[in-house]
Order: sequence, then C-alpha cells, then structure tokens
Amino acid sequence: MSSLKKERRTLEDAAGKLLGLAMSAGAEAAEVCATYGQRTKIAMEKQDFHLASSDAGYTLGVRVLLGGRQGFASCNTTDALELKEIALRAVEIAGFSPPNPNNVIVPSENIPQSAPAATWDETLASLSLQTQKEWTKLMADEAMKDPRFRLNEGGVTTSNSLSLVLNSKGTHKTEQDCALYWTVMGMAVDGDQITSFDYFSDMSRQFASIPEKIHRSVRQFCGRVLEGLRTGPAKSYRGLVVFTPRAVCDILTSALAYHLNGRVLAEKNSRWRQPTPARRCSTPNLPCAIVRG
Repeated sequence: MSSLKKERRTLEDAAGKLLGLAMSAGAEAAEVCATYGQRTKIAMEKQDFHLASSDAGYTLGVRVLLGGRQGFASCNTTDALELKEIALRAVEIAGFSPPNPNNVIVPSENIPQSAPAATWDETLASLSLQTQKEWTKLMADEAMKDPRFRLNEGGVTTSNSLSLVLNSKGTHKTEQDCALYWTVMGMAVDGDQITSFDYFSDMSRQFASIPEKIHRSVRQFCGRVLEGLRTGPAKSYRGLVVFTPRAVCDILTSALAYHLNGRVLAEKNSRWRQPTPARRCSTPNLPCAIVRG
C-alpha cells in the first residue's frame, strides 16, 4: 500500500492534532473522522472525448462530547490554524446543544473476519492516464458498435481514497480503497423511431478483470436500450395491477404529494384546487355578465 504513504502520514498527523486540540478546548471525549481522496476522470460527450479532469483533497471532521451534549465541525484542509478553529467551534456547539444520554464515544470493536480485505489493488491504484484513456475508448467503441446507439455522455473515473477514525477512547483505524467506475448514457435511433434515454454505471476494484468487465457490461446495456426499438402499442387491459413499493412512491405518491402541497394549493396550481364561485354584476341598467374573482 505504498501509493498513499505520504498522504497517510499527513492525514494521521492532522487527525491526531485535531483530536488533541478538541480535548484541550474542553471536550470530555472526542472522535475524528478524516479522509483523503484523489480522482481522475475522462469524460465523453456526443460520442467523442470531451474532458479530462483530476482532483484531490483532505476532509476532517471532529465530534465532541461535553456533559452529554454533542458538537461537530469539519473542514477540508490540514492547516493547523483551521484545525484549531474547528476544534473550538465543535466544543462551542456542544455547549448549547441539548443533552442526550445516547451521545457516546466508545472504543471500536475488532474487525470481523468476514469483512472484505481486498479493497486495494496496487496496479489499479497506480493506473496511468494512457491506460485509462484506452479503457475509455474501449467503452465507447463497444457502445457505438451498433450505429443505432447514440452515446450522449459517458466516462471512466479512477478513485483512490484513504479513511481514518481516531478517538480519545483508543480507536485508531485506517482503510484504503481504490476503484474504477465507468458510466454510459444514451439512446437508440432507427429512422424516425427514437427510444428514451437510459443510463448505467459499473465498477471494479481488480485491475485484471476491468477490460472484459467493461466490454461485457456495456454490451449488455446497449442491447437493452436497442430492444426499446421493438416496442409497440400496449394492449388494452382492465384488471388488477401490482406495483412495487418503489413504483408506488415514484408514480403515485410523489404526484399526489405535489398536488396536496400547501403552497401549490394556495397558489391554485393544484389539480384539486377549490374553484372560485361565479358571481353576477349587480349594477343597475348595465348588461349583466358572468364574472369570476
């Protein structure tokens, strides 16, 4: 695990400093959660290479307890002055937070034997930009193998991360993770027939299996999209329909909630808004007309 050796030292030093600052500021117990992440993405748009981008950074957060009261503050730097400021802020927040007997910080338990151990592949973690570009081209070539498929957006992203938990009860644990993600969004077009857009994403943590997995997953996705070209009018049906809980939320509940929303009703945009009663003009000697206020 040599790829993040320098970043691990920086993260552990900053986390240890933040924990000490929180305790010095008056916390009875404190816990720091810190992460470092680096990401490189090659994006595609309209069936061609669009943009390559890279970013990296640290994030640290501290949770403190003071008389059963809890406070939390975070930052995205390892600067000593910023760490001191968020340690003081977390203790200050705890000072006026409501007490809760369930707010605790305890030592961590041993990691179960069943927990996955292979979340780091050194070859994948040190992946070159050239190889990432080749895999992006492999993904695009497979997607556009059938000219009826239109690749609207897509990309291949590498992600290396380091996570750390450190608390005043003796916990000190770190975990490294690296993975590669690929995404494709597009539709199928055949003459005047066009399908709706569809989207998929997949990932792998094992360098050796990635090219074949990209090839297989993209081929399956594009096949499903192209099948949409064979759809026709649905047959009429009267009878019971069974919806999954997710379908009920997406199709029925969300639409109902919108029309019952108080603001929507007040602005008379609801489907069930109360109609304004009609009234007649009562001015003498003038033609009467139906008006609505």
